[in-house]
Amino acid sequence: MTTQLVDVERWRRWRTGRSGTRCWREWSERHPALLGWSVPELASPASSLRTDSMQAALVALAQGGEGQAALTLLVQLRPGLGRLSRWATAVGLWPWAEAVDEVRAVFFETLYRHPLDRRPAKIAANLLLDTRQRVQRSEARSAKVRAAVLAEAEAQRGNPSFAVAAVDPPVELAVVGAIRAAVDRLPGSEPSRQLTATLAYRAWVLDEPRAAIAAELGIGPAAVTARLHRLRAAMRQQDQSVRESA
Repeated sequence: MTTQLVDVERWRRWRTGRSGTRCWREWSERHPALLGWSVPELASPASSLRTDSMQAALVALAQGGEGQAALTLLVQLRPGLGRLSRWATAVGLWPWAEAVDEVRAVFFETLYRHPLDRRPAKIAANLLLDTRQRVQRSEARSAKVRAAVLAEAEAQRGNPSFAVAAVDPPVELAVVGAIRAAVDRLPGSEPSRQLTATLAYRAWVLDEPRAAIAAELGIGPAAVTARLHRLRAAMRQQDQSVRESA
């Protein structure tokens, strides 16, 4: 597992360099709660009221367009976000690299939407909790959609083994159509698309281990991961197109 949530050493170089020093000085003039923090303390702050005030200031800066403030919060919350990434991998939501990318993206979305005026305290706890809840809700919705789409698509292709899947309707017809189109429009031959659909059904719907699927079908585990990654990306692109055209 070499993929990281954040390159802490790169952040340290920024913070101790000329740009970071100047930036922090300017921020501190607007937010006194940022004064007096050493770099080690800033990278791994202990829980306290002082930390809460500092992190609230970073949220305000991040929401004002200061990307390095958002990155600093990512550095500070990396232990909790790392645990969330490992949980997402352990329960089969995503492979590790995907889990890291997804959790990082959801964290930034949560950060930029955080209602600082209504929830000005317990910044770290609230950001971590809201990120976890968004990850869980997002995957719960997509799992229902995947089950419905794959069962319907494979039943239409005449594969009865897919028709017996337990589907939890209703799912928005526009979304179902968009994701089914993503399966059908994957590059490659029809047998290749059928293989990807089979992998997705067994991994996402039947919750079979990917290594077992790969061994039974005679393909490498990396190929399974790559195919599912492409399918997931295609589904998201289709979903985005539906939202943009709505």
